[in-house]
Amino acid sequence: MKTLNTYINEWQVSNKTVSSIKKTPYFIYKISSKSTIRIFDDEFEELEDFKNKVYINGKQVEIKTDGCTVEKYEPGEYKVYIEDIDDITDCTCMFQYCSELISVPFFDTSKVDSMEFMFKCCENLENVPLLNTNKVYFMAGMFVDCYNLSDETKQDWSKVYDFETDEKYESIK
Repeated sequence: MKTLNTYINEWQVSNKTVSSIKKTPYFIYKISSKSTIRIFDDEFEELEDFKNKVYINGKQVEIKTDGCTVEKYEPGEYKVYIEDIDDITDCTCMFQYCSELISVPFFDTSKVDSMEFMFKCCENLENVPLLNTNKVYFMAGMFVDCYNLSDETKQDWSKVYDFETDEKYESIK
């Protein structure tokens, strides 16, 4: 005979999105016209590992090899959850050219060794909390052409990143 806990566990396994999403930080993307959403850049080396782990407003979505959603979305803001984001090891070009990205949550980057061009040309990006950069050896061009970064983001990141030279401080000292 199944117990209540067995039913709950089975439900959680079959509805993985419900339990995973509640614990996953979300990114905010904003689009101004009906279009697909560029979640990742196509040069992001771990794209294949993450393209089936993306949820928009709680619903799993399909990501094409170019990093964009298959489905088109109406204008507005969207919460994008990336399952297992804390397992990432290389953020090189991850969100490069994702102009719809406006806010990044804090997530575990303790395994990451490169953030090169991570947010390059994210023209509308405003908020990026200071992430763990202890293992990061390369951050060149991380915030190139990110014109809308908040003062708070710039202040936080200026502890480890030189906005004038686009380098991690440890690599230029």
